[in-house]
Amino acid sequence: MDFVIPLHRSNPIFRATIESIILFYSPKTIYIITPLLEIEKIQWHSWNMNTTSLQFIPEETFFDPLSKTELEKLYVKIDENSREFGWWYQQVLKMGALIKIPNISEPYMVWDSDLIPINRWEIYPTNIYPYYRFAILQESARSQMNITHYKESILELIEMDALEPQQGTFVPHHFIMYKCVLEDLFQHIERISEKPWFISIIELSSKFLRFSEYKCISTFMYNKYPNLLHYHPFSYYGNGLRLRDSKKVVEDLIFLNNNNNINTNNKDISYDLILKYVHKMDIIPTYLQLEHV
Repeated sequence: MDFVIPLHRSNPIFRATIESIILFYSPKTIYIITPLLEIEKIQWHSWNMNTTSLQFIPEETFFDPLSKTELEKLYVKIDENSREFGWWYQQVLKMGALIKIPNISEPYMVWDSDLIPINRWEIYPTNIYPYYRFAILQESARSQMNITHYKESILELIEMDALEPQQGTFVPHHFIMYKCVLEDLFQHIERISEKPWFISIIELSSKFLRFSEYKCISTFMYNKYPNLLHYHPFSYYGNGLRLRDSKKVVEDLIFLNNNNNINTNNKDISYDLILKYVHKMDIIPTYLQLEHV
């Protein structure tokens, strides 16, 4: 299965994300969608890649002939609680990979660039459990405002009530994307809005402060493709460490890297160094998520 990762900008933690994915899941190809200038900064040649191929795709022309700049004109900042355009844009990038990346695997995995697994959870079918699946990792939304806007934006877009698992939330920061599901979802959105699906999602920013592509797709699958919606319950792998303010941890990791790395020109944090860091903790998390790096 191929992986798709939108990347806001090159950062020292991204190497660990890639190396952990390769170690646990050995994808054939990881597609990294990022600004053209950031592609030149990523020093991937020194990473532990095994047989996985990295393919870099400029985000500026991803929806060609519509450019990122043209799509940004559709974005509206309501107030100081609004998320920036890039936050909305990365959501449609994940979904658009189906139609914009030739020969992408069916299904493919979308993975957030700051999600570093410490324990492996099974995503591939097995003899015992013959389905692809993701893991419920997040216990709850950050605020009631988020919950309200998630619900209302999804209702407006697909005319379905947003759903949640029994425990946790359908914002798992990774997700199995199926061709039949996405194609049907795109057509469903366009029947309602009479606009291209990705434009409809960006234009939600003028009315809602939040939207979740993961929650939207989960809701759609529950209603129309329940046989494909499979996941590990929150109790299995939800004991992770998610830091919204990760500055101190990143500084500590960079310090450790400088002390352990002979090549001081390489500023990337390896997955091995991440493991050394987390194994000093009293309780080892199932994953590490360092936001806003």
